[in-house]
Amino acid sequence: MTPLNQSLHLEGTSIDGKYLVVSMIGRGGMGTVYSAVQSDLNRKVVIKFLNLDFLNDPDKLARFEQQ
Repeated sequence: MTPLNQSLHLEGTSIDGKYLVVSMIGRGGMGTVYSAVQSDLNRKVVIKFLNLDFLNDPDKLARFEQQ
């Protein structure tokens, strides 16, 4: 889980030096989902980012982590 301001566009960005963000898959009420490549293993992954608005809401954090 990674917090994200929805106005960001992360395509082409390296996350933690380990994942290369390829494209946005979708955006919902709680966050944004991106397809990415795990560089060291050259495999496709999905990264889900939580909207910053929910960072201090324990109930929404728990729900986000369960999805």
